[in-house]
Amino acid sequence: MASTLSATILGVTQPTALTSLLGAPLVANAAAGDVTGMVFSDYNANGTRDTTGTSPNFAIDNGVAGITATAYLTNNVVAATATTNASGVYTLTGLANGTPYRVEFSGYQALGYESAPQGTNNKSSVRFVTGGAATVTSVDFGVLKPNDYCQNNPQICLPVYKNGNASSTLMAMTRLNWDASGTPPTIAQQNQIGSTWGLAYKRDTKQLFASALVKRHAGLGPLGLGGIYVVTNPSAASPTVGTFVDLDAAPFNINFGTLPNNSARALGSVTTNPYSDTLAYPAAGTQGIGDIDMSEDGNSLWAVNLYTATGGLGSLIKMDVSGGSAPSSASVFPLSSMSGLPTCTGGVLRPWALKFAYGKGYLGAVCSAENSLSSNDLNGYVMSFDPANPTAVTIALTIPLTYTKGAVHNGNEGSPHFSNLWHPWLNTMSTVTSGAWPVAPQEYESPVPVLSDIEFDASGAMILGVLDRRGMQWGGVYIRADASVPGALVNTAGDILRACPNSSGVYILENNGICGGVTGSGVVGTGLNGPEGPGGNEFYRENGLGAPQNTTNHEDPVTGGLAYLSGSNDIASSTMDPNGTFWSGGVIWLSNVNGSRQRAQTVYAAAASYASVIETFAKSVGQGDVEVLCDSAPIEIGNRIWLDANRNGIQDPGEAPLSGVIVSLRGPTGTLGTATTDANGNYYFSSLAGTSTTSIKYGLPISPNVQYTLSVPTSVVTNSLTNALTVQNADGSADGDVRDSDGDPTNGQVVFTTGAAGSTNHAFDFGYAPPEAQLQIVKAVTGGSSSATFSVQVQGPSGYNVITTVTTSAARVITGILPGTYTVTEQTPLPSAPSGFVWLAPAVEPSGGLIALTA
Repeated sequence: MASTLSATILGVTQPTALTSLLGAPLVANAAAGDVTGMVFSDYNANGTRDTTGTSPNFAIDNGVAGITATAYLTNNVVAATATTNASGVYTLTGLANGTPYRVEFSGYQALGYESAPQGTNNKSSVRFVTGGAATVTSVDFGVLKPNDYCQNNPQICLPVYKNGNASSTLMAMTRLNWDASGTPPTIAQQNQIGSTWGLAYKRDTKQLFASALVKRHAGLGPLGLGGIYVVTNPSAASPTVGTFVDLDAAPFNINFGTLPNNSARALGSVTTNPYSDTLAYPAAGTQGIGDIDMSEDGNSLWAVNLYTATGGLGSLIKMDVSGGSAPSSASVFPLSSMSGLPTCTGGVLRPWALKFAYGKGYLGAVCSAENSLSSNDLNGYVMSFDPANPTAVTIALTIPLTYTKGAVHNGNEGSPHFSNLWHPWLNTMSTVTSGAWPVAPQEYESPVPVLSDIEFDASGAMILGVLDRRGMQWGGVYIRADASVPGALVNTAGDILRACPNSSGVYILENNGICGGVTGSGVVGTGLNGPEGPGGNEFYRENGLGAPQNTTNHEDPVTGGLAYLSGSNDIASSTMDPNGTFWSGGVIWLSNVNGSRQRAQTVYAAAASYASVIETFAKSVGQGDVEVLCDSAPIEIGNRIWLDANRNGIQDPGEAPLSGVIVSLRGPTGTLGTATTDANGNYYFSSLAGTSTTSIKYGLPISPNVQYTLSVPTSVVTNSLTNALTVQNADGSADGDVRDSDGDPTNGQVVFTTGAAGSTNHAFDFGYAPPEAQLQIVKAVTGGSSSATFSVQVQGPSGYNVITTVTTSAARVITGILPGTYTVTEQTPLPSAPSGFVWLAPAVEPSGGLIALTA
């Protein structure tokens, strides 16, 4: 029978147990031994899963499907794996009670996500848990698509129009809070930008671009038809306003139409005077610029040119604005050269709306029926294209514009009923009253469709803004060609429509107020003047003044501009009479959950006089597109320092975190900050605003694509032991950085370059290894031969298992091993005893590993 030797370990002994700081036990309603949690989209990057949808956290952090969670044992042995379901929930099953695990989340970057900053529900893509008798719950992970990020309660901007030659200091651009609080200030004046429609915000440089708009009676800004203006720091108390680029001038020389300057249009400086401006009547919607939008990477500004002298199809324009400077060249893509365009019967394809999302560009247009003058030929289209190669389009959605819409003004339509139908485009003033019905109190109402804006909400639904072209051709009151005013007020009526993707990803237009199986809350059967919307009802039925919808005078007062705050339940739309004030304009917020009215804010209101109605355009599209001012997504760096007990450079489950380690972050201008690891070994440096703690430093100027250095001590002392930085980059796999040690053992540094905005990196980890130990094995005999050789087996931590020999004449010393508890077992058979002697193996060997041989 073998005897067990108790050997002497020379050097150090193992410090405290490694399982004391791996996180508190969590409780869930699932099977014992399971680990469960949620992967969620953290739109405001606060590390907390927000679910109320109320101010200031309007975005709802829904779960993300298709993310893999994997539980590992020591040495990267996979214990369990799971994938998040449609709600973002995963469950790792079959884990053992009391066993430590490392849980890693993967696959999110392939879906366009980055790790979100830390917070209550998010630490990093690597978590440490211990299997429990009950399910371990709430092991969550927050992710973020950088383009979806927005700070709480952001501001929105929209253009405001004034009658005349744009020489006044009156408001031309304003901003509102998403929660509709505060008083809208002037952030750009008429003499600075004139009339504009399209807005695009470049987050990283805080530049708001605004494109020139042809609107009858409203003068263009100093750059004319092809002008794009820039408002820098539009959220500041005093934004900077300037010209950005004139695409109509050299070196671009892009033709945007024949409309002459404000002077040739006979526009004057008195904003309350009527001006005929007959030249602008056919140019509205056919000349100048329609919508503009930023590419998803924020480097390109795109614009829709509404004009071409040879067919009326217009073109797409792409400009490089990656550095924030005005471009010196532009790429022009004529629509007439693109394949896949719809065929228009009795009219012309008239583009306007533009949006970039899901890796594609989306262009909105209508078939105008301007030749046949038959409403049966009116159709709207949303077409997708490849931004990298815009030579073809694919029709993503067709919108028959023959449905009965909301009445412009209940009670003033007469018979036949014109104001609840879309009408063909008209380009000559001689036909201006066709389809209009002026009676006391003399109101012209004859909606003409322009597909003016496109947004996508968190569910993937497409939201469409439809502008009434009459609002661009008529003023607040109808003004004749001789500039006389017959006393006819102008009311316009756009629309807001919803299309939802089916299981195959094909967009289906709402029908009877239902989209994607969800019914709008305002669907009541009929309005005051019968059904309205595709199929007889509309999802956003409460876009009119008052709720429910059938109590309102204006059933479709929206004016075509949209803005969406990623993750929120609401869509913002420009509108007339948002709060019931006569002859006013502003913004209304509608629910994407059920179409109901949420809140509204007035931007301007005309006085009860023709002069004031003329100046402000009153109910005839007095404001333009709407744009959310979202900051660049933050960058956060972290996150863990631990004791690498087995010295393999990997964060194995069961290895203890190290608190109290000082980490410094240095950039091109010097040290940005220092942090001290908390009880979980975590540290963070963040560009987010926040209240700093010892271990988390907020508000640091961490910029994209800049080189930084993290520094830690090359050694730390624990339990009187000096632990040196462990091996660097031990895991060479594609994702090895999330689990290995990154610090250079010679200087304690990691030099790295940040990625783009939103590229949070929690994979900067540092491991410290305990010093090596020695094991000395001594075999002593009493009497007999003193030169016998004995075979022994040595077993210890991390699977250490060695068979070696020891003689009675010299100790066996094993070096380079880990501190810990070892078992030394003497192997059989024993050597033959000398004549007259026998081996005796005591039941318990003396401390020190000595075995006595007696006669």
